[in-house]
Amino acid sequence: MRFIAFLRQQRLRKLRGMKHETMKKKRSSTLKLKEAEAASSSNLSLLEEKGLRMLKIHLWFIALTGCFQEFRVNRSGWSSNFKEAVFEFLEREKMGFEEENETTLIIKFNH
Repeated sequence: MRFIAFLRQQRLRKLRGMKHETMKKKRSSTLKLKEAEAASSSNLSLLEEKGLRMLKIHLWFIALTGCFQEFRVNRSGWSSNFKEAVFEFLEREKMGFEEENETTLIIKFNH
């Protein structure tokens, strides 16, 4: 939920008239810091790091629109390290999730 609150705060700042360049610098430095923390705490390959980054981007867009209740992710082909990194991220952000079956992960949003 901290991730969603952060995104909403960024959106409010933009709507209040902060300069786009300032927001862009803050956003990129914050995301780089979070990505560095995630990369340093896990042993993910470059492809897995990109996959985690793409999942974060999808969640970011879903959080901004606010029209989705849940997001289904196909987990076929995930390594155990990547699975653990995704679960750690979701727990750290206090986002609800459950495993529907062996290959499907459901991420729930509380708007």
